[in-house]
Amino acid sequence: MKFTTITILILSLLLHSCYSYKTIDPGKTPLTEGKKYKIKIDDKFQKANLVSLNDSTANFKAGKKNIQIAEKDIKEIKIRKFSVLKTASLVTGSAVLGVIIGIGLALQDFNPGGDISGSKPQN
Repeated sequence: MKFTTITILILSLLLHSCYSYKTIDPGKTPLTEGKKYKIKIDDKFQKANLVSLNDSTANFKAGKKNIQIAEKDIKEIKIRKFSVLKTASLVTGSAVLGVIIGIGLALQDFNPGGDISGSKPQN
């Protein structure tokens, strides 16, 4: 039980992201080439880097695939932002977890070379 709890805590900390995505209005906020965006096309979000932008189309690169999208086809766009709060909580959580694991290991019964079963030897 203890191992499972610790494993779940460690995995949740490792999979925690230091970035978040904020929805923007492309008409009000200019898109910047080279930045990472989440674009919604046909009810699906896709993470992609903006390669180039002209009057009516945007060219994105998602992995090895190039995507050319007309501005009118973009239903929603989100920009990737660094989250100081998420990063600070990740670092703090990792430190607290390390201290808890260290205290737990220090408080364990430690009997090197002794009987593993925990029973007392009979005379």
